[in-house]
Amino acid sequence: MSDAVCLLGDDSEPLRGLMRDALIAGGYDVLQVESSTMFATRAHEPALVWAPAMLLVLGQKWASQCAVPISVSATMRQQLNLAPACVILLYELGTLGVVERPDLHHCRTLAMLEKPFEIDVLREVARASLV
Repeated sequence: MSDAVCLLGDDSEPLRGLMRDALIAGGYDVLQVESSTMFATRAHEPALVWAPAMLLVLGQKWASQCAVPISVSATMRQQLNLAPACVILLYELGTLGVVERPDLHHCRTLAMLEKPFEIDVLREVARASLV
């Protein structure tokens, strides 16, 4: 594993594939999941929690469902004096600004992207988070 690890979750397998490639190009090792349950479980993996740079990319709905495990992982990072867990939230078309933003304690939200979004935007946000 590299110094930058991303946990990527989305319902759409084709979109996950595109995002995975963009995140790899942005400098991250990528762990993919296909359900919020898997996301919540993998958020505690040592390779992710202990990585110098931790990025979570997931839908707003999943973030709401996984808020507690995400916050626990982020709190662990804080207690270990590691950089904050970073988050990119994905919103369904027409829901950005309408649905409530999940409360993810000790995380830094880098971007909130509404689908469909330009994949280059995701890559640039991910790359910029490493600087």
